[in-house]
Amino acid sequence: AHKGKEERDNEITEMLTCMGFTVLRIMYKAPLTNKRFCEVIDEIKEFVGDVGE
Repeated sequence: AHKGKEERDNEITEMLTCMGFTVLRIMYKAPLTNKRFCEVIDEIKEFVGDVGE
């Protein structure tokens, strides 16, 4: 039996967290709208500390 995508993603997130990584999971429904794309970019910038600006 195949595991669901969400279950697999959760297992990967847990493994990376145990290894000391901080994991940012960005949820969106396809297709990605321009508005949501801009929101995702803002989430990533906030997560990494807006490096380079």
